[in-house]
Amino acid sequence: MNYKIIKNDDEILKLDERIRYEFLNSRNRVKVEKILNGYLFVLIISINKMVVVFFNENEMIFRSFGFDIENYISNNFSETLFRLFQEIGTNEIDKLREELKNLEDKVFSKIDYPKLDKSLLKSLYFYKKSIDELVRYYFLQEDLLEEMEIDRKVVFQIRRIRTALEKISTSTNSLIEIYLEMIDTTANEIMKFLTIVATIFIPLSFLAGVYGMNFKYIPELEWKFGYFLFWIICIVFSIFSIFYFKKKKWI
Repeated sequence: MNYKIIKNDDEILKLDERIRYEFLNSRNRVKVEKILNGYLFVLIISINKMVVVFFNENEMIFRSFGFDIENYISNNFSETLFRLFQEIGTNEIDKLREELKNLEDKVFSKIDYPKLDKSLLKSLYFYKKSIDELVRYYFLQEDLLEEMEIDRKVVFQIRRIRTALEKISTSTNSLIEIYLEMIDTTANEIMKFLTIVATIFIPLSFLAGVYGMNFKYIPELEWKFGYFLFWIICIVFSIFSIFYFKKKKWI
């Protein structure tokens, strides 16, 4: 079977009008469509790699985006697809795993001093979004190629990649949850500290407020030991509160 690789738009203009339209307008949408005497495939290999293929009994026409397809083409269409998904797809999975590992390292490097890092959270979000899009693409491709009765080993390879992507997606979800829990834990620790401080000082502020009122007669104000008694009460109450919080393991 003859094959042709389209490398620029000028070459596309020489194709049949219907095929030309599909080669020019196919972008990030998985599809299989019967055109003229053959079939047109739009397949997503990875986040930034896709291929548009027209084939019939006599020829195959390829246009790739994000990679050079020439090294993967064979005389058999199914074998060509298998090579694409086996080599590029598998390599992309390894890259995505490495990227996930880097994100994990960034998250756990903040475990001692966790605070909201907006750039890291955005990276996690966009990474998760990209993985989910790939999972959706591979679901569609698996269904479409099964309907076309393409060689089972191609469908199996796509299924294997999809399963790996789903595992990566699940791990990314867990990583996002861990990161947000770290932030929540830090916020809770801060709130707990502020609550303890408030619990100690609110009663003391109450006493200070009572004895700071401008009533004409407050007996303790005339007592020569009143000032010292006030401080003794404050100190004893503070020590008791701290001891109580420590006994409850709140501090």
